[in-house]
Amino acid sequence: MSRPARVLGLMSGTSADGIDAALLELPGWPPLGTGGRFPTLPSGTPRGRVVGHHFTPYPPELRTAVLRAMRSEADTAELTSLHWWLGELLAQGAAPWPPTRT
Repeated sequence: MSRPARVLGLMSGTSADGIDAALLELPGWPPLGTGGRFPTLPSGTPRGRVVGHHFTPYPPELRTAVLRAMRSEADTAELTSLHWWLGELLAQGAAPWPPTRT
């Protein structure tokens, strides 16, 4: 029996306090990358379940940089650095799996 498809979602909300990560299982869905159709599930059947979650807080100086960018106060060099920094933190947010069980 194969394991259901899994998807890892990563986001930073408007509070700009860190990265939230959630790992979802999608039973009944076609394997990812196969181009299959969305499944028709019986009424009331959940489309997925949360396997775990994790929060990675921003260091204070990164939060300051994100807020500056949100207020259009960052120049091109700051935005370039911020994109790299956020990419690194997103990768770290994806790293602590298996996550806390829910």
